[in-house]
Amino acid sequence: MRLVYLDRRLGLAGCLVLLLVFALPAWGQEYAPAWFFTPPPGDLVALFASSEGAAKSDGARIMATYAHSIVWGDFQSLYDSTIDSETWLNTDYYYYVDPERAAKLEPKMIVLDSMVASVFPKMNLYLVGQDANAQVNREKIPTTSLARPSWADSTGFERDGMIFGVGRCASSGSIAAGWTKAEENAVFELLMFQSMRIGTITKATSTNGSESLAKIEWITLKYKMEGLRIVGRWVDLANSLCMVLVSSPAEGIRRINE
Repeated sequence: MRLVYLDRRLGLAGCLVLLLVFALPAWGQEYAPAWFFTPPPGDLVALFASSEGAAKSDGARIMATYAHSIVWGDFQSLYDSTIDSETWLNTDYYYYVDPERAAKLEPKMIVLDSMVASVFPKMNLYLVGQDANAQVNREKIPTTSLARPSWADSTGFERDGMIFGVGRCASSGSIAAGWTKAEENAVFELLMFQSMRIGTITKATSTNGSESLAKIEWITLKYKMEGLRIVGRWVDLANSLCMVLVSSPAEGIRRINE
């Protein structure tokens, strides 16, 4: 198998949004498609792109990554016993995906819906997939009317054989970059949650002048990631806060022993 990596610092949708700049804070749009905040079931991808062709190409690569990829990198977390607080360190990791998988998907991709996101530079928000008959809610909803979802205050959790990760990003610049980072953080939390479930951590003590700081050290880990999907998105306009919920079957995140 030939593998190519996607730098996770561009998010799972690594090719999404680096050129997109919203001049307004928060979402930057008065209305947004319902399918962006509540993604429909099935193999569909929401992404920002400059053209339909770019949306299809990038969408195929994203879909291939969601379906099956290898995640490889270093993961660390710190626990401070004095305040009973744990802090995840979002260290570097990468996604590897077989380029042939994306190449086979691209000719089948179609644009199901789109909305102008930015006039300068020219950028639209697209919904792409392979099923022309997919049930899609194309309603444009006011971003100010979005109700706070029940998962907004959650961390990683498991339910009915599925594991979930919640990512957050307070965007001080481009909202598109905020969405990318929130999605990236959601996947990171998913991986960390699963790692704790399958017991892949080792503990050590770092004194720094006291015995109060316990350091949880994560060795270099390699995962097989399958069946990932975006479950929901929400934006707190008042605080320019993007939030993304991702899910995967529990058995879809497996450590690869080398």
